Amino acid sequence: MTTSKKRILLVDDDARLARLLKVVLETAGYEVCAENDPQMALRVARAFKPDLLVMDIAMPDNDGDQLAQELNDDAEVGPVPVVYLSGLLNEKDVARFKELGETALLKPVNICELKKCIEERLGDRNSETERQSV
Repeated sequence: MTTSKKRILLVDDDARLARLLKVVLETAGYEVCAENDPQMALRVARAFKPDLLVMDIAMPDNDGDQLAQELNDDAEVGPVPVVYLSGLLNEKDVARFKELGETALLKPVNICELKKCIEERLGDRNSETERQSV
C-alpha cells in the first residue's frame, strides 16, 4: 500500500517566509506549493488540489479569510481545512478563531506549533474521509 504525501498550498505575500515554510514543511514530509500572489491562488489551487491551506490573513488586494472562503467554495478545490497565519492578530483573536473551529497562529510562526496544527487539521480531514467512506 502506497501512501501519498499530503499536499499543502501556502499563500503568503511574504516571499521569504513562504520559501522558509515551504522548505520546513517539505522536510516534514509534505508536498508544498507556495504562492505569493493571492490573485493567483485559486488557479494554483485548482491545479495543485491541496489537502490543506496555510493562509496569511493580511495580504494586499485580498484578505486571507476571504480567499480561503473562495477556495473552499470552489468545487474543484474545497472544502479543505485552513491554518491561518497573521502578524496582526493577538491572543484574543486566536481564541476567537478556535471558538469558530478554525486555527490561527501568530507571526513569527513557531514551526513546531505550525506542524502540530497541520497534523491536527489533516487528522480532522482524514477522520471525515473515513466516516464518509464507512
